[in-house]
Amino acid sequence: MSGELKNSRKNIPIGTLSAIGLSTIVYIILCWWVARAASPQELINNYTILIEKSRWQPLVLMGLLAATFSASLSSLVSAPRILMALAKDGVIPWGNSLAKLSKNGEPRRALLVSATLVLLALLLRD
Repeated sequence: MSGELKNSRKNIPIGTLSAIGLSTIVYIILCWWVARAASPQELINNYTILIEKSRWQPLVLMGLLAATFSASLSSLVSAPRILMALAKDGVIPWGNSLAKLSKNGEPRRALLVSATLVLLALLLRD
C-alpha cells in the first residue's frame, strides 16, 4: 500500500516514527497507571487486572475488540497486496496469475490464496 502514497519516501518514515512514538507514550502511561492501581502480587496472579481496575469495563473490552478487528483488517488488506507484489516481481515462480488485478484494482486471486492459507492454518490448530 505504500506504493499508493504520493511521497512514500517522506511519508513512511514520518508515519512509522509517529506510530512508534505514540505507542511508546501509551504504554508508558499504561505502565504508570497499572503500577499505581494494583499491587505487584495482583499483577502477577490476575490476568484481567486492567478490566477489573478500570472505571468503565465495557470501554476496555471495546478497545480490545477494536484492536483485534484492526489487526484482522490490516492483515486482510495487506497480505494479498504483498503476495501480489511478490508475484509481480517474480519472487514466486508460479505467481503470474497472482500478479493480476481485478477490474476494480483489487488483487482477488491473491486474496483467495491468502484466505485459503489462513483457513488451513486455523484448521491445523490444536
